[in-house]
Amino acid sequence: MEQVISATAEVGPDHVLTVSFPTDLPPGPVNVTVRVESQAPDERIRTFGDLLDSGLLGMWTDRPDLPRTNEELAKWRRKLWSVEPL
Repeated sequence: MEQVISATAEVGPDHVLTVSFPTDLPPGPVNVTVRVESQAPDERIRTFGDLLDSGLLGMWTDRPDLPRTNEELAKWRRKLWSVEPL
């Protein structure tokens, strides 16, 4: 007779599966099937709201080495373009 039991388990950083079965399961050999469910939700940006929620906007605001104004950006570009290639 086949009995199907569903249990939630955890695979640790050592890649060892730890699972606890109900106490009414008799001891002995079992056949274990593992179904891996997606851990990451769909993170594609589809709308402007998704973009706002993504954390991408403003992610470099604390970088003092990046230009803040159009004039600073133009100066920065001129400096980068004047470097001789290797």
